[in-house]
Amino acid sequence: MNNLTPSVETRFFVLGEIHGACENVHVLRDLLHFCGQKRTGEKTVFAFEWLLSSSESKVLNEYILGELDFNGEVKNIVKKLYSVESGAFSDQHLDFLAEVRDQNIKNGSQIKIICFDSEAQSWNQRDKEMAEAIMRDSKDASLVIIVTGSLHARKQSFTLEGEDGAFKPLATYLPVNDTETIRLHYKEGVIFNFGRQKITKSDQPQDSSYYDNVYVLESATPVTYEQKKRFDS
Repeated sequence: MNNLTPSVETRFFVLGEIHGACENVHVLRDLLHFCGQKRTGEKTVFAFEWLLSSSESKVLNEYILGELDFNGEVKNIVKKLYSVESGAFSDQHLDFLAEVRDQNIKNGSQIKIICFDSEAQSWNQRDKEMAEAIMRDSKDASLVIIVTGSLHARKQSFTLEGEDGAFKPLATYLPVNDTETIRLHYKEGVIFNFGRQKITKSDQPQDSSYYDNVYVLESATPVTYEQKKRFDS
C-alpha cells in the first residue's frame, strides 16, 4: 500500500500500530493534512487508545476546538496521559493535538478526539467496550480515524500460542462495509514502549492477512517524554 488515505466509502479507518514509534504520529499528521484538503466540511474524529473519563475527554475537545486555552484543567489531563509510558501518548502526540487545534482554529474545522480505552479486566471484554465507546461517541462523524495496537485492529478473531480461547478484536465489532483496517509495519528500528525496544528486521508482517492493507515504513524511531517534565510538578 503506497498511499495511506481512506477510500470515499470508508467511515472507520483503523490504524493498527506498534505503540511507541514517532512514525505513527507522522502518519496521523499526513491524515490531518488529508482531512484539511479532501474532507473539508465533514466531521472527522481521531480516536485514540487513551484512558480518560467522559468529562476529561470533553475538556480535551474544548481545548482542540479552540474553546479553552492550555489551562490548569487541560494540563492535568495531559499529565494523566503522560503517566503511562506505553508509547500510545508522548511528546509527539501532544504536539499533534496542538496541530489539530491550529487547523480547527484557522480553517473553522470541527475535528474532535475520542478517548476509547477501557479498564475491563479481560482482553475480549476490553475490546468490546472500546468498540462500543467508538460507536457511541462518533455517531455524527463521517470519518473516524482509529489509532490502536495492531492486535486490536485485526478483522478476524485469532488465537495466541500459550493462551486459552479465541481473541475477538475491536475491529470485528465495527460495520464491515464501512471499515478499513491498516497494519502499520516497520521494517526495523527502535520504539519506546515502557522502555526502548528494538524491532526485529522484516520486510512484511506475518499477520498481514488479518488486515485490508499493510502500510510499510522503512524504520521506526522512538517517541520521547521530554515534555513530561513540565507536568510533573
